[in-house]
Amino acid sequence: MIRRSTWIIFGIFILLIAIVLIWQRVQENQQAQIIPTPATSFLFDLAGKSITGIVISSPGGHTVSAKKTSDGNWILDEPAGQPADAGRIDAAVGTASGLQVLSTLNKVGDLETLGLNPASYQIELILIDGTRLHAFVGGLTPTQSGYNVLIEGQPLKIVERYSLEEVLSLFNDPPILQPTPSKGDLFQPTGQP
Repeated sequence: MIRRSTWIIFGIFILLIAIVLIWQRVQENQQAQIIPTPATSFLFDLAGKSITGIVISSPGGHTVSAKKTSDGNWILDEPAGQPADAGRIDAAVGTASGLQVLSTLNKVGDLETLGLNPASYQIELILIDGTRLHAFVGGLTPTQSGYNVLIEGQPLKIVERYSLEEVLSLFNDPPILQPTPSKGDLFQPTGQP
């Protein structure tokens, strides 16, 4: 007959095995729930430098260009002689510095099919040290979620649509500062009583 102390030791042993098995199962479940997020990739590598100029052009030769002066204000080079809407330019430049790449394609198909021969737009960012970064913007992807973008010497990138369109809005609607109406202009009667 087995002694009572042997049964107690056997019971503790079984309990320890159960605890170890439960502990392992909990650890496996926690590891299964941890999903690594993919590293965010940006179109332009600014290397911590600030943007002091932006040029957006089309194959037809139309250009919109702005640069930052030494006192930190934006001026328009193209269209020349117009006051710049600094708020719109700052917003677009901030967006350009963080254009997110949705995917990268190592094999590039027909550039004409992708809207890159010729490119619809060319974006040039000028950094504080004089470095110029160029990107050629093609057509929308078949899913309409991004644009085909090519930087010379790099694989084709698909860039998030709405952010890129915000940058391109400088080209389509140049950031010309509109004069604010005076108080007298706001309260002018428009018709006769």
